[in-house]
Amino acid sequence: MFSWLKKLFSSSPSQISSSSFIVSVKCKRCGEIIDVRVRPKEEANPEFGDMDQIIKYELFKDVLGTKCPNLMRLHIEFSPSWSIISKEIENGEIIEIKK
Repeated sequence: MFSWLKKLFSSSPSQISSSSFIVSVKCKRCGEIIDVRVRPKEEANPEFGDMDQIIKYELFKDVLGTKCPNLMRLHIEFSPSWSIISKEIENGEIIEIKK
């Protein structure tokens, strides 16, 4: 009866949708490595051009670890076909992207 609720809160890797991926980031202040799940089609915002066509998608995500109060801000830009155009993070370092 509540299987959908269990799936919603389950964190097993088999529940990760194929359209999501993990970005591992490292805090510049304490060195903690944090895995951040990114769901571009759900979390990114479109940017429109002159003719109301989508020219890119932008995703901003705040990341806070458990070891210190250093807030990191992840910024990823995607093309209209969802390939990564650019990626950067404030107050941290992007270690790897796991698809």
